[in-house]
Amino acid sequence: MRNLKKILILAAIALMTLAGCSVNDYKQLQLKSYDIASVTNFNYAKASVTAEVLLNIGVANPTKSRFVLESLDAVLYKEDGSRFANATALEPAVILPYSDTLVPLRLDATLFNPMLVMVSGNLDPETMKADIDALVKSGAISKRIHEKQYPLSKLLGKLKK
Repeated sequence: MRNLKKILILAAIALMTLAGCSVNDYKQLQLKSYDIASVTNFNYAKASVTAEVLLNIGVANPTKSRFVLESLDAVLYKEDGSRFANATALEPAVILPYSDTLVPLRLDATLFNPMLVMVSGNLDPETMKADIDALVKSGAISKRIHEKQYPLSKLLGKLKK
């Protein structure tokens, strides 16, 4: 009987801890800026270019939750709906609680048909869209974020999902 009480108390404490640290707090994150810090490991194929890209993303986290972007896969589309690029996170990115800082994010990026973009010169991020598949963790709780044709113009600011 005494062991049962201990187990119930521990379970109640664990549930209260999990309830206080919700992965849905990610909605309060604010993406402020992004900057390409470096582009390395170029590889040229027939109709594409691959490279490793290091992005520094300005993120404000007003919550008490620590977030880890465990995985990220994105396909970027130009205004006409054609695929422009594919990006995959190479390692997790950590967003600390009560922070307003730059978060490094290393990506493996593939540009499809880069010559066409260079020749046409019409590439406006404001009109581009992305299919996004990401896994965000906060403590023991995880949340899969899956968006189709999400406008890149909405990425800066508060996350709406």
